[in-house]
Amino acid sequence: MLPLRGKVLNTFEVEKDQLFVNNEVHDIAVAIGVDPHAPSDEVSLAGLRYSKIILMADADVDGSHIATLLLTLFVRHFYQVVLAGKIYIAQPPLFRVDVPAHGKIPMRK
Repeated sequence: MLPLRGKVLNTFEVEKDQLFVNNEVHDIAVAIGVDPHAPSDEVSLAGLRYSKIILMADADVDGSHIATLLLTLFVRHFYQVVLAGKIYIAQPPLFRVDVPAHGKIPMRK
């Protein structure tokens, strides 16, 4: 699990040479074990460290924005990982279940 703080850099128009200026993007690249590449590049995924990369964000507007920014990062700079079917999005629940308390259970003597 790689926790990220705040919003990730919008990498849609960022060249791959400038990606590592952002610490979060650098940490993601190091964690997955694949260097950033263009969609047209031939890349070996032999260094890929995980069989699944699951993106998890909060179930609010900011969480949706962060998930979109992460998807943009992967589609623009880790395209072969996306083509290999390694990217998943966790859908957090938008509801909560409350169970009323039924009192304390009596202790045995």
